[in-house]
Amino acid sequence: MTEAQPTFGSRLASEAEVLLAQQDARAGLDDASFLRRLVDVDAHLLYATILNTILEQYRSSLKLKESNLSFYQDLQREKKWLQSTQQWPASLIPLAELFVQND
Repeated sequence: MTEAQPTFGSRLASEAEVLLAQQDARAGLDDASFLRRLVDVDAHLLYATILNTILEQYRSSLKLKESNLSFYQDLQREKKWLQSTQQWPASLIPLAELFVQND
């Protein structure tokens, strides 16, 4: 019996979870404060920023891109679709900056 390949959505969710856990660790906030900041971020901006961050990781690593080519292509298609439907933000900031305290 072969194991089923994860869907694009489940793979993207897993990658996003890893990125958010890294940001949580870097932010230096307690869990409740990090979650409040996460809730305050516009959902579309967060999604596009996460997608862009993952794409940048794959672009910067030929080995990563080659070993996950189908997922990388799906990421590119998702970005193009968001752009074609005017849902891609005009500008993005690095993911870490979404969680910087401005208090």
